[in-house]
Amino acid sequence: MSGFPDRVSGVLARALALRLERQHLLAGNIANANTPGYVPVDMRFDRVLESALQEGTAAETAPAAAPAPTPEVVYDPAVVPGLDGNAVALDRELAKLAENSTLYHAANRALQKKLGMIRYAVGEGGAQ
Repeated sequence: MSGFPDRVSGVLARALALRLERQHLLAGNIANANTPGYVPVDMRFDRVLESALQEGTAAETAPAAAPAPTPEVVYDPAVVPGLDGNAVALDRELAKLAENSTLYHAANRALQKKLGMIRYAVGEGGAQ
C-alpha cells in the first residue's frame, strides 16, 4: 500500500508523482529547443497510471508484489525535425506543459480535499 488510508488517496498520490515526472520530461523538451538533433520525449500517462493501479491492486493481495512501473518514455512520430535535426515544436510543448500543470493542480486539490475530509472525521467532526 502507498501509506495512505484508502485507495483513492493512493491513486491521487501516484497520479501526482507521475504528473510531476511528465512535467520534468516536457520541461526538458523546452530546455532543449535549440539543441541540434534533439528529439522531444513524452510519456504515456494513461498507460503508466493504469499499470500503477494494477500493481497497487496486486500489492494489496500479495505483499511481495513488484515495484511500481517506470514511465514509458515515447518519441512523437508526428514531429518533423528542422534543418539542424531538432524536432521540438515550442508551441506544442508549451501547450502540453500547461495541460499537464493544470491536471497536476487538479489532482493536488482533490488529494487535499480528500485528506481534509479524513482529518475532519478523525477530529470527530470538529466536535469540542
